Amino acid sequence: MRLNYHRAQEQEVELEPNALSLLTKIGQETSLRYASHLITASNMIASKRSSKKSVNQDDVSRSYRLFIDTKRSVEVSLKNSQPAHWMCADSIPVPVKIRIAVYWRAR
Repeated sequence: MRLNYHRAQEQEVELEPNALSLLTKIGQETSLRYASHLITASNMIASKRSSKKSVNQDDVSRSYRLFIDTKRSVEVSLKNSQPAHWMCADSIPVPVKIRIAVYWRAR
């Protein structure tokens, strides 16, 4: 909890107590780095929302929904990847293979 508070002070972000406790919970469940990134995103959301200068719990919740952490990203990727949709090199048409090869050689 202290680290999120100090990080918010360093970024000159005012956090309401309930927003700070939500960030702490998110940091415990995901990572402290992700929670600290949400401070910045939540502050931007709060500044767009109104003229209030403090970040509330709704701002943190919205940034949590907009920017997913690594664990949720992997879950979404695994859920949406079906072996039937995977492409192997043999299924790519020849002209596309040539364009890909030329592109990588040019780099």
